[in-house]
Amino acid sequence: MNRHILVCPLCGEDLTEGTAGTNKALKCPAGHSFDIAKENYVNLLIRSSSSPTGDNREMARSRHAFLSKGYYKCLADALGEVFSNTAANTALDICCGEGYYTAELANKSQCAFYGFDLSKDMVRLAAKRGCGACFFVANLNAI
Repeated sequence: MNRHILVCPLCGEDLTEGTAGTNKALKCPAGHSFDIAKENYVNLLIRSSSSPTGDNREMARSRHAFLSKGYYKCLADALGEVFSNTAANTALDICCGEGYYTAELANKSQCAFYGFDLSKDMVRLAAKRGCGACFFVANLNAI
């Protein structure tokens, strides 16, 4: 899984995949390390007491249940057509939520997809979709 488009939220150096102890992780040359969760996402969010945390677990599950009923399938299909007619090789889904659109598009396109959200609960659900996209809990201003 290619994650080289990211920089460390602490020092700004490039992040590369490696190991931290026995875990797979993203690391920078300064030694900062971010574990790859068992669900296959990375939490790059550096929190302070004023940092937003995004949607909670109940909100994430509700959104996932709603989108799984197919109410927005027509929009996902239309977006899929746009991506199938583009030469882009990388796509970022900013505020990806629980990954509905990312998964729909990743399954229809040759692009490398990256999904970002502030909510760990949303990103955990997105990563469980198994669509081949890379997902991150992150503040894009920092990475």
